[in-house]
Amino acid sequence: MKNRIKKISIYIVMTLLFISCTNGEHPVTSRILASKSLQLKQDLSFEIIDAHDFELLSLEDMNTKIKDICYIPFYSKEPIGIFDELIIYDNHVIVLDAFNSEKIYIFDISGKLIHIIDNKGGGPEEYHGLMDISVSRKDTLIAIPDRLSLNMLYYSLDGHFIKKTKTVPCFYLEAFGDKIVNQTTFAQSYSQDIEQNYNLTISSKDSVIYKGFPYFPIQKEAVNGNGLQYNYEGKLLFTPVLCDTVY
Repeated sequence: MKNRIKKISIYIVMTLLFISCTNGEHPVTSRILASKSLQLKQDLSFEIIDAHDFELLSLEDMNTKIKDICYIPFYSKEPIGIFDELIIYDNHVIVLDAFNSEKIYIFDISGKLIHIIDNKGGGPEEYHGLMDISVSRKDTLIAIPDRLSLNMLYYSLDGHFIKKTKTVPCFYLEAFGDKIVNQTTFAQSYSQDIEQNYNLTISSKDSVIYKGFPYFPIQKEAVNGNGLQYNYEGKLLFTPVLCDTVY
């Protein structure tokens, strides 16, 4: 990858077709290999952002850009072990403690505890293991991928269970219709073969229907962050792990 940072900002509008995928006893890797490569629209427009045009700011200058700082004290009688994830969305603050208490804490914007999701177990409304949480803009639900089973659990912003669905091994990113956009780490497809691993997959239930951004050797040992973000203009941007380009 080039040392000089070039960022390509692409406003992606994807039209995803309903495609039948092989179901049954085939492993996840077979479904990834059989899935179609991610195709972008022919009229896709993009803007190249030259990093040389950026203004370099010192820490002191950066502080002058901050208009306001708000401290939110969390009021909870039950201690939170580690903040593995914190999401602020629609006047809710959602905190994930994945490995200590193995719970999800939901506060309002003032810091008052609204609900604790404490549903570890093997029941129809329970998870086996936590790793990551996201909020789906499609239906304003908390999405919880179960790292120890191929299930996705959905809760309301107030912590009430909504549904559990089948999924693929993933870090949930966003939903478009009945399609789920996932970021996958290397070997999350249960294979060390680099040709069977992709940074981005689009799934329907437990089948991969689209795949994109194949892994390079330099990316194999990297720790993934959330590479899909909305910018302030509402454009959807994706950054592959250890990549100097934003799509």
